[in-house]
Amino acid sequence: MGLGIGLFIANLTKGNGGPLPSTTTLVPEAAAPFWKPIMNSGQPPSDVLGNIEVPQGAISTGYDNLDGGVTQYDRSATFFVPATTQDVLGFYAVQLPATGWKVRATSTIQNHRGRQLLAYRFSRDSFEWQLRIAAEPTSHAGA
Repeated sequence: MGLGIGLFIANLTKGNGGPLPSTTTLVPEAAAPFWKPIMNSGQPPSDVLGNIEVPQGAISTGYDNLDGGVTQYDRSATFFVPATTQDVLGFYAVQLPATGWKVRATSTIQNHRGRQLLAYRFSRDSFEWQLRIAAEPTSHAGA
C-alpha cells in the first residue's frame, strides 16, 4: 500500500468522502528521522512534525519539494506500508486526533484506487498547518 504524506500552509478544501475506518492493527512509530529531507529553515516546526507518526515498518520511497524553497511550504514524503488501505486509513483516523490534528475532509483519490484525508493543526509559529494523507494500493519490491 502506498502512503503519501504532504504538509501545506495554504488552505485546502475537498468534499466529504465518507467515514474513515475507526480501527487499525498497525502500531505507531516515531517518524522524526523520516522528515529530515523535507525540512527547510526550521519548517515545519517540531510541534508539527513531532505529532505525525507512521505505521511501524513503513519504508520511505521518496520525497517531493514542490515549493523549491521560494514559496509557501509545500513538501511531501512517500512510504510503502505492508498493510491494506483501510488499515492505514484507520491508523490515521485514530492517530491524528490523538496527536492534536483535526480531520477536515476525506475523498477518493483521482484515480479512484484509494482515499485521502485532509487534516490541520495550529502551530506555535502561528500558522495553520495542513496535512494530506493519501493511501492507495501499490507494490514495493514485489510485495
